[in-house]
Formats: sequence, structure tokens, C-alpha cells
Amino acid sequence: MSDVHIRAAQEGSEELVKKAFAYFQSRDVNAVLIAGDIADRGLKEELRLCSAAWNDVFPTGSGVRPLFIYGNHDWEGWKYGLKKDAPMPPEFAAEKLVSTDAAAAWREFQNEEYEPIQLKEVNGFKFVLCQTVALKAKDWKPFLAAHGEELRREKVFFYAQHSHLRGTCSAPWVWGQDGGGSTKALSRFPNCVAFSGHSHTPLTDERAVWKDEFISIGTASMTNMSYLPGRENSGWGVKDPMQAELSGKHGCHAQLVSVYDDALVIERRSVDFSDERAKIGDDWVVPLGKGIPWTFEERAAKSVAP
Repeated sequence: MSDVHIRAAQEGSEELVKKAFAYFQSRDVNAVLIAGDIADRGLKEELRLCSAAWNDVFPTGSGVRPLFIYGNHDWEGWKYGLKKDAPMPPEFAAEKLVSTDAAAAWREFQNEEYEPIQLKEVNGFKFVLCQTVALKAKDWKPFLAAHGEELRREKVFFYAQHSHLRGTCSAPWVWGQDGGGSTKALSRFPNCVAFSGHSHTPLTDERAVWKDEFISIGTASMTNMSYLPGRENSGWGVKDPMQAELSGKHGCHAQLVSVYDDALVIERRSVDFSDERAKIGDDWVVPLGKGIPWTFEERAAKSVAP
């Protein structure tokens, strides 16, 4: 999942992510990925609330791994909405901000050392986690020099960054794509599955999953769903009844990914619902392996009107 946007000033803001954690716990997952924007205003208190929610659901010894990364709101959410040259409000004092010392905040709330690019392993699967919103070509070069051959030998490995990888999921329509460095680097790895967030586009949109040189999946958002342009009532925080029924009260989209030898099976859920409406679309069954196309255009050509 992605874009949790916990707000310290909003009582109970962490309850939604806690509900999502509980759902994943009920499904016996091995790991939970949050693809950035854990905190809404970039406050350490917001990271603490997420950490507390995690520990309530997954106490020490549970064996479930948190795979969390920073997003732009974690780094600079305090800036958004402030008028130019306005004095800094006391709630955004330096000692309260993640960005004052992002590495120290990470150590405090994640109980691990901070690295701009992390390589983790969960149940034999490797995860490459980017902490800097998106990687540029110059960032990829030393990392691939150190780990490229290791990753090529994997049946499948996973990558996560906050911004969408340019030209992949939901492209070219979606806003908030990166500069293209990650797409270029990963195009040499047909065994890569990339996750990203930031754009808040819903999982009801079939363009949120893409497969060509590699697989790229938009993780949607737990808050403030944004529909792609070109349809009625699109935009931020859609409140249209039809759209709300499709996406959950405020979106709250998350996915459960099962990994098989030949495919990924992706269940699309709205964690705001616990009944049959929690399922927001048919499962995506994405084939693994080079030379097995599954682009949006090819799927659209075979689809029929609902």
C-alpha cells in the first residue's frame, strides 16, 4: 500500500493503517510494503503513530517484515500550504521534523540503520527499497555495479520507490512520474516487479498495473483518491457517489500479492470495508517471465464493455 498520510493533528488518523495491518495479519502475510508518504506533514510524531500501530498488530517475534520507505511528504510535508516568507509555526519546529535528521528518525521508529537504497531479503525474495522518492541514473550506477549480477540471478525480485517509474504504470496519463532513471535501469531486469505510489490513482483503474520490459504496479493510496483526467468528477478527493462506491469512502486501496513460480496474483481491496464490497475488482494474474506481454493496450483490445 502507499500514501497513508498519518496526521498527528487529526485524532485517530493512524486507525486506518492499523486496520490495513490487521487485514494483512489475517491473511498471514510475510511482509507489508508502504511505498512512501507515511507521515502527512513530515513530523516524527506521525512516524511514531505508524510504528505504534504496527507494533500493536505485529508484536516483536511475529516474523512479519515491515518494508517501509519515505515519500515526499515524509521529507517535506511541513512545507505544503505554508505561505511564502511566513514564519515557521511552532508545530513544525526543527526538532519535530523528520527531515532535520531523517536517518535518526528512521533508526528511532524502524529500529534499523537508514540507507538511501536498502537491499532486504524476505523468505528468499530480495527487495530493493529506495528512500529518496526516486532514483536518478547516477544513483543507479554504483548500486547496480555492486548488486546487478546478484539480482539477475533471481527468479523475481522487487523494487519500491515513491514516485511512479516514468512510462510504466498509468503512463502517460498520470502525474508525479520520476525522471526516467529507474525505468532505464530496470529495463534490463525482466525479473523485476516495481511498486510505486505518490499519484493516488485507484486500483479500480486497470492501467495501475503494467508489464513490458519488467512489471510496474501502482499501489494506489489509503487517502484522498485521485482519478486520472478525462472522466467526469475526476480530481483530488473525489466525493461523487458512484466513484466513492467504486473506491471506498476515501479510497483506502491496498493489495495483497501472492507470488507463484509463473505468476503474481494481485487481490485488490478497499480496507475501509470488511464485507463483500472490500473486493474492488477481479484479481490481476500477471505472468512472470521475459517475452510474455501483458500491457494495458493488449488487455484493453481484448476487453468488452461492462
